[in-house]
Amino acid sequence: MTRLLIKNLLLTLLLSFVSSGFLFFICYAASNPGFEKGQGLFMIFAVAEIFQHLFLFLAALPVLSIDIQTYLTDKASKLVRYFGGPVAYTILSILVVVKAAWFDELILLLIPNLTFLLLHLLFYLKLPKEINE
Repeated sequence: MTRLLIKNLLLTLLLSFVSSGFLFFICYAASNPGFEKGQGLFMIFAVAEIFQHLFLFLAALPVLSIDIQTYLTDKASKLVRYFGGPVAYTILSILVVVKAAWFDELILLLIPNLTFLLLHLLFYLKLPKEINE
């Protein structure tokens, strides 16, 4: 069971990284902010996307403790262990983006969080019945 959870977590990380990079590239190309400003923003957001995925992956590591038999019976504990870290990090990111002065550019920083959470939810729904119930 731990192998399945690790595989799902790594697939979530990889697919989220690729899809959010693709979405960021589309949003970046649509805005077309100019050459110098555009290059700077692209580099900043590329580095930010890498670090956000690293933080989301680290926040999702408590998923591996779901396999322990004592946590299989308590559904609330299972949900907190599965979604708690990434949801808390996403809420923190939303608060940072909303408080920022340049909101329009920073809204792109929420793309990795939302794609990671969506894929994390999809892989949770695909788990076997004995874990998912």
